[in-house]
Amino acid sequence: MHFAASVLLTQCVYLEFILMKFYKNHRTRPFVSNLVTVLCTVLLASSPVFASSLDDIDLLTQAQFLELGEELGAATNYKSVSPAENLGLIGFDVGIEVSATNVNQDLFDLASSDSVDEGQLIFGLVHLHKGLPFGIDVGASLGNAPGIEATVAGAELRYAIVQGGAVTPAVAIRATYSQLLDPEAYTLTNAGLELAVSKGFLVLTPYAGIGIVRTTIDTEDSASSLEEESFNQTKLIVGATFNFGLAWTVEAERTDDTATYIAKVGLRF
Repeated sequence: MHFAASVLLTQCVYLEFILMKFYKNHRTRPFVSNLVTVLCTVLLASSPVFASSLDDIDLLTQAQFLELGEELGAATNYKSVSPAENLGLIGFDVGIEVSATNVNQDLFDLASSDSVDEGQLIFGLVHLHKGLPFGIDVGASLGNAPGIEATVAGAELRYAIVQGGAVTPAVAIRATYSQLLDPEAYTLTNAGLELAVSKGFLVLTPYAGIGIVRTTIDTEDSASSLEEESFNQTKLIVGATFNFGLAWTVEAERTDDTATYIAKVGLRF
């Protein structure tokens, strides 16, 4: 089994185990179980088995290669998809998410033997967060985009500058990292630093953030005429978590000129 698929399967099984323990005596248990099964099946079915299909990169000019990197960076940089508030020592946030990033379809078609449907990169991911002592949280995500046969893995370290309370909002700083795991034609990594703020109101917790992402893209072909590109992009985030037993989160992100929309469902407490 492909490495990413095996990890996704493990995380999906863990997610369902946690949710079933939490909903052990609740009438929504069958609905939750079916929801997790369907979403995990979609993720696993789309898990890439072969190398990235962006295999015609050498057809691009240097300017087009830079644009490709900017849009891939916007799509694959680590996305926390969570409020700024600290989870606490026994808290965790586990869920499944889908993101859609608007891209230049003509550019991706030129760089790829496959097409990107309707000018969007769709990623399905499994996401985990865990609270630690001293206002620290850690998070990780793993997912893939079947449209370009790319697997992305990411992680974050978050520190609560302000814990937040009944009146005051929570404020946190996040350091993030992500990379594509399996392309043969190119390499791509993202490192980010973000400031986030959130305020809970009963079952609703809206949040917002600002950050910077540094992306590096390079070809794997030593004979390629394309040179490595490293660049910074500004990132703006707005979202909200609705926690009705199941936690539903929606988020919109703009990385420079590229928009990404995300939906996540899971368990947070």
